[in-house]
Amino acid sequence: MYEFKSTELLQIVREIESLRDHTDNQKREIMLKYPSWDVIHDARLTIFAKVINVANSTQLALTFIGQHLLDPFWWQNTAKEAIPSDSANIYINEYNNFTKIGFVQFVFSSIESGFRIFLRALDPTACNNGAAEFKSIYECLLKSKLSSTPKESIELLDLLRFIRNTIHNNGIYYSRAGTNEQVIYKGRSYQFIYSKAVDFVTWGFIISVVRDLVDLAAQVVFDPNVVILSGTIQDPFALK
Repeated sequence: MYEFKSTELLQIVREIESLRDHTDNQKREIMLKYPSWDVIHDARLTIFAKVINVANSTQLALTFIGQHLLDPFWWQNTAKEAIPSDSANIYINEYNNFTKIGFVQFVFSSIESGFRIFLRALDPTACNNGAAEFKSIYECLLKSKLSSTPKESIELLDLLRFIRNTIHNNGIYYSRAGTNEQVIYKGRSYQFIYSKAVDFVTWGFIISVVRDLVDLAAQVVFDPNVVILSGTIQDPFALK
C-alpha cells in the first residue's frame, strides 16, 4: 500500500510550503539589508530563489498525488484500460520516490552551485578554481574563507552528501573505500553502512535538514567576508 494517507500527505505539503516561506523570508531579509544587490543575477540572492523554485515544484507534485493519484476515479478516467489497485499503488509509490529524489537533488545542487560561486568570488584559485569535489569546496569555504565557521555546518553537509550519494544506488550506501561512515549532527548519530539501505530519509527528515541548509546559506551570505565583496557575484545560471 501507499506509504501515507491523504491527510499525512497534506501535512507534508504544508511543511514544504512552510519551508518555501521560510526560504523566501531569508531572501527578503537579505534584500532589505542590501537593496543594491541584483536580485536576478547575484548568487547571494539566487541561491534562495532556486530553493524556492524547487519547493514550489515539489508542492505541485505532492498536490498532484493527493488530488489525483490517490483518487481511484482519476485512474478510471485517465487510463485506457483498468489498472488494478495494487499496480496503481506501485505507480504512486514510485512517483513519490521520484519526487523525493528530485527534491533532494535539486536543493543540494542549488546550494552546491551557490557555494562554488562564493568560493570563486572569495578566492578564484582555491580548490582547482572551484571545480574540485564538493567536500573540498565546502570545507575550504566554511573553514578558511569566512570570518567564522558556522556551527555544525560541515556535519550537515557531510550528512546531505552521503544521502545524495545513496540516491545513485537506489538508497543503498556504497563508498569507494568500501568503508562505513557515521555523521553526528545535532546530537544524533546517522549511520551509513556499506552495501546497506539507508532507512531514515523520510519526508519529515529531509524537510528538516533542508531548512537547516537554507539557514546555513543565509549565515554564509551574511558573513562579513561575503557581504564585503563588491559588485554583483554573478550567478552564471541565473535567467538573463
